[in-house]
Amino acid sequence: MRSASRTPRDWGDERWQGWTGWPAQSKVTPSSSSWGWKDWKEDRWAERRWKWDDAARRKTTSEDEYNWGHKEEQAAVTPPAELPEPWYVDAHDLTLHPRGQHSFTMILLHSCSGGPDDWTPILHRLKVPFRNEIRVVVPCAPLRREAHHSWRGEMNSWFEYAEDGDSAKDPQELTDQIERIQQLMEEEIARLPGEDPRRLLLGGFSQGVALVVEAAITFRSKTSPLLLLRGAALGGRSSEEELAGMKVLAHHGRWDRMCPPETALESYQRRLAGAQLRWLVDENLGHACARGRQQLCAGEFQHINDFLLEIWGPLSESSSDSA
Repeated sequence: MRSASRTPRDWGDERWQGWTGWPAQSKVTPSSSSWGWKDWKEDRWAERRWKWDDAARRKTTSEDEYNWGHKEEQAAVTPPAELPEPWYVDAHDLTLHPRGQHSFTMILLHSCSGGPDDWTPILHRLKVPFRNEIRVVVPCAPLRREAHHSWRGEMNSWFEYAEDGDSAKDPQELTDQIERIQQLMEEEIARLPGEDPRRLLLGGFSQGVALVVEAAITFRSKTSPLLLLRGAALGGRSSEEELAGMKVLAHHGRWDRMCPPETALESYQRRLAGAQLRWLVDENLGHACARGRQQLCAGEFQHINDFLLEIWGPLSESSSDSA
């Protein structure tokens, strides 16, 4: 520790002789100067007080100068406007064209009250070597006015559910959408190499799952793979022999209160009887599917990528060989 500035030595220095050594070292004798220990002590404290006061004075001055110099500028600043609610992709059928050769197509159906951008987080996380060969078609459901318990309003909906939750309130609504999706399937298969329906995948979120299943099991070809996320099939049973060539990945959340996993599994086993069903449940996932309140799941992304590699990996290699 350094001593006071008026002492020409360090504390503990070998030349330290106590305060009696001060006159000899400073060439000052008590008789030649009236300045002593008391004066030094008072002067030292005065120096400290000056430094403290000066620091406070400089701080106050700088703040006053800043406030004075920026007073007009501060008065002119207006608070930022609130960020508006997003306009989601509605009343649009979304299509993403591949940059490479077109080898595969995904037709993806969104959830009830959702829209085509339900699938955006999934598409952003596709991690397969043939990603740039995939054409993505995401149609939008009609805007309908519906009533559910105490709620009434308009929303995107493929069809309105009946009270039992296993059928459509208006069967014609469901029929119209099945025909619409199957027409889309015909068009997309015609674009694919060899018009191979195995290169076309149908995927659905929540209510989109029910429409995907109905369109797939009543289509002329039953070999297109299905990706069913957080949904359930409608009532009815299929013939086991008809669906033997159909591969299905169904992924669900353990905490799904809107569509409990037990209910979903029972519907798949009944409506997709005979299909090659892979049933997976994530222990941390709920239902939230619609854009803006969607819950993302890393395990779901991984299983989707693994499924695409399984169903399309061999076909991608054969396409490369033939090219």
